[in-house]
Amino acid sequence: MGFVDSLEIDHNALDIEWLEQPKKFFRVSKKLADAREEMHDASLQLDVIVAEVGQETREALEKPTVAAVADAVIQDKRVIEAKQMLKNYRNEVDVCQAEVSAMDMRKKALENAVRLLGLEYFASPQTPRDIDAEYLERAKKKEIRGKGKKKKKKKGD
Repeated sequence: MGFVDSLEIDHNALDIEWLEQPKKFFRVSKKLADAREEMHDASLQLDVIVAEVGQETREALEKPTVAAVADAVIQDKRVIEAKQMLKNYRNEVDVCQAEVSAMDMRKKALENAVRLLGLEYFASPQTPRDIDAEYLERAKKKEIRGKGKKKKKKKGD
């Protein structure tokens, strides 16, 4: 089941949906925490790579200048790859944050669905009763039954 499918709400089983909501929310929150940790690790890795490349560049140049070292660091393949990796992790964090927000919106939708259920929003439509017509119909039936009993009594006499 994909994430979008987990946002679906079965209005015929709101009690089950409420029981599953905390687990679903925890899963996406945990995924966000893990993604943030990976992004932080990638950021630290980038810092280490930048420092290593800077040190290597200063040792390789005869008269290293700040600009020359900075240019060498920016152009180094390892730094470019580490920056791309960090960018990917940032994107993953953003996606996970969107999932947490969507799950929070699902919670609000469940709250409103329960409110609507209490107001009988999901009830089947019923035609209004016509009490006068029902009363007259019953009275006719009683009258017809009464006449049938009188005819039987006359025949039995």
